[in-house]
Amino acid sequence: MTTDYDPIAAQYQRSKLQPWRAHIEAFTLISFLGELDGKAVLDVACGEGFYTRLLRRRGADRVVGVDLSPGMIALARSQESAEPLGIDYAVCDGKDLSFDEPFDLVFAAYFLNYARAAGFSEVRWPPPQLSHEGCAEFGRSFWADFLDYPPIAFIECVR
Repeated sequence: MTTDYDPIAAQYQRSKLQPWRAHIEAFTLISFLGELDGKAVLDVACGEGFYTRLLRRRGADRVVGVDLSPGMIALARSQESAEPLGIDYAVCDGKDLSFDEPFDLVFAAYFLNYARAAGFSEVRWPPPQLSHEGCAEFGRSFWADFLDYPPIAFIECVR
């Protein structure tokens, strides 16, 4: 199955190099997770594996990334081949998941952009946070417009 992301997979991967991705987006998302040491984590709609690899580097014991886009999974597997972290990737639809082993955490940075949230006891939209490194490297005024008028939203869903 071809998805909208297949033709732009490489460009999408390069977009992760923008400073706001590391110093605001990743920093804010990772702050939700807490300790990952020894946990099994599933990354739904993992794309090219940017967060999948970050989850593994932050201590998760077992990490599996799934995405509907074969092009994105090909990029993720290519990175895994170049720098093995022990991550498994699979092409599959995030709404039709079935695994033999349980996961301690399901991470879905971009999945809710395409899914209807239902069955959650709490849904929160926390504001973006700026990392200390991003502030030190670029200065707080550099980020002011981004933080005051964020082009992204963070959604934290709790069952």
